[in-house]
Amino acid sequence: MKQDQVSAETWKKAVDHGFFAIFNVAVGGSYPNKVCGCTSPAADSTSGVGMSVDWFSVKVSQ
Repeated sequence: MKQDQVSAETWKKAVDHGFFAIFNVAVGGSYPNKVCGCTSPAADSTSGVGMSVDWFSVKVSQ
């Protein structure tokens, strides 16, 4: 569907509100163990530490 096939009211309902970004740093499978030959998590890993994001960008294509 193209932008001009959607009514102005539908576009307003779709994008005229706040959005949330979800950042996930989970790593699964055998990474990084197969790459580094190590065991994860390392003994000095700390669970439950907060993540700080200075900024992020969203590219809107039309």
